[in-house]
Amino acid sequence: MISEAETGISGLNAGWPGYLAPLARLLLRTESIASSKVEGLQIDARSLARAEVKQETGRPIGAQAIEVLGSIDAMELAIERAADTRAIDTTDLCDIHRVFMRRCLTPADENNGALPYARRQARQ
Repeated sequence: MISEAETGISGLNAGWPGYLAPLARLLLRTESIASSKVEGLQIDARSLARAEVKQETGRPIGAQAIEVLGSIDAMELAIERAADTRAIDTTDLCDIHRVFMRRCLTPADENNGALPYARRQARQ
């Protein structure tokens, strides 16, 4: 029974990322929604999916969706970097943070050292 499970897992891993890519994005989305609630950000999966489509087509979306989508993007990069055989270094961490902030700040905000909109609202 254990060898059957090992064979199944090996077969699944051999097909990665093709087999599991849709599931991975869904799991990252779910985790990001859940962990964002800890930070006071409230958005459900359907609203987040709609916001992602809106943003990809150039339409405006809410600040909370922006931050959660940034979190998903950053997690995808973190997983990609962690899968590499070399050790994660400060460059990787800065890249991951930059990916997160990319959706959250405008270039003017970045130049002024501003916090993302949703975080500013939470602190007020």
